[in-house]
Amino acid sequence: MAQAIETPGQIPTTESQPFPPRILSYKPSTSLSRAVPCLRSGSTSTAFQVGNVFYEVLFSGTNLWAPVANYAYFGLSVSTLVLGSIALMIASEILFRIEELPSKQQGRLVEKLTRHFRLIRVLYMASLLSWLCSMLFSSVVKYPKLWWASLSWSAGGLASLQQVAKLW
Repeated sequence: MAQAIETPGQIPTTESQPFPPRILSYKPSTSLSRAVPCLRSGSTSTAFQVGNVFYEVLFSGTNLWAPVANYAYFGLSVSTLVLGSIALMIASEILFRIEELPSKQQGRLVEKLTRHFRLIRVLYMASLLSWLCSMLFSSVVKYPKLWWASLSWSAGGLASLQQVAKLW
């Protein structure tokens, strides 16, 4: 087993594999030691995003002069909440199931649930795209004089995400 190497100011690594494993890898690990941290970090990212969108929707207002922007903003925000919540429910259920099994059976369960790890990744990415699309309309709804602010930042985020997706 590889020894952990850690120096102050650096991310913990092992000699053979970076830690934590990539959240959105195309081939999720069937190794228990890599799958559980992957699920936890993916759940944390999704929970952060869902929490922010919930707070944003809860304390948001509408723009009476831009009904299309209102529908687009709130519709995409709600889809972000739904997709992210489904991903969180699946990840939580898998983590609970893994931890309640005897250690000999945990690895077998992880191998059988590989497609669920991919589903969680797809749901997270879909909720991320939905959130960025909702942000295209955010300033129009909240700050009409600064309509261009969230539009430009979100368009930049979508373009960056597209470029990152090409690298995978």
